[in-house]
Parts: sequence; C-alpha cells; structure tokens
Amino acid sequence: MLAGLAPTTGRAATLDQLKGHSFEISLTRVIQFRDAGKPIQQQWMYRVYVGQAGTVFDYTRYDLGPAGSGGGANAISPDHAASLPWGRMKAWDMQGGNLTKLLQQPEGILVETITVDPTVSTCTFSLQGRPDPTTRHLVLQTPQGVRREVVSIGVATYVCTVKQGNVFATDR
Repeated sequence: MLAGLAPTTGRAATLDQLKGHSFEISLTRVIQFRDAGKPIQQQWMYRVYVGQAGTVFDYTRYDLGPAGSGGGANAISPDHAASLPWGRMKAWDMQGGNLTKLLQQPEGILVETITVDPTVSTCTFSLQGRPDPTTRHLVLQTPQGVRREVVSIGVATYVCTVKQGNVFATDR
C-alpha cells in the first residue's frame, strides 16, 4: 500500500523490535511558503509508542508562531489511516526498517521518518515534502483554514530519544 515512500537504510530495527518502545522527538521545522519573504521556524514535539499489537500511539504538540499552536493524539494500526482535522489523513507504516508517518495534505504528502538502530537504543528523524503528482505542488493548510504552497520544508534541529515502555503510562 505505501511501498517506496520511505528511504531504506542498511541496518534498522524491525516492527517487532519496536513493540513496547517509545520515541520522543523535539524539532525545529523550517518551512518556506511561496507567499512569504523568508523561511519560518516552527516548534514541534512528538511522543510515539508502538504497542504490543503494533498499533502506533502518537501525540503531537506544535507552535506555528503567528499561525497558532495546538496538538492532537491518535492510535493507528499499521497499514491503516486515520482522518485528521482540515480534511487530512495520517498513516503509519514500517518501510525499509523505518517507522514512517505519512500525512496527506490538501496537495501532496509530508513523510516523517523515525529510523531506529537494531539495538533499539538510538533514533534519527527526517522530514520530506512530496508534491502532489498531478499539480506538482505541496500545499499545507493552517489551523485557520488558509492554504499555503510550500517551496521548501525541512528540519533545522532535532533530538530523538528512545525509551523502553509506554511514554504515556502514568506510573513512570
């Protein structure tokens, strides 16, 4: 279903190895919109837990500067999708040893990849914008409903941490 969307790495953890582990990612996303003079920095925080059945539980918090801030949570089984606000969809998949989140946008897809080493002790994070194959545009929608075309998107800095157990558990 989602083949070929994530980069393949030489050695990475399998989905079975990720079960029972959590990942916390804090990052600064840099985005250049076609209608803006200079790139905008946005702060994002993700908490992700892979359950024993392979379900991915995630919580996102973001600060988009003048465009607003907020967050949300989802639980999604592998190879399934969930509806999100603003007419978007999200899916998690394991591709080439990478835990990959696909976020359908009004035009195009954002691909966020967590790569975990085989010992499940370290992780890396990457973000890629993929334009719509028909329009050749990547368009994001703000919380206020404004659609903006993206010229470039990437990660300026990030910290990715692996933890044994459920990051959402109240007994830690």
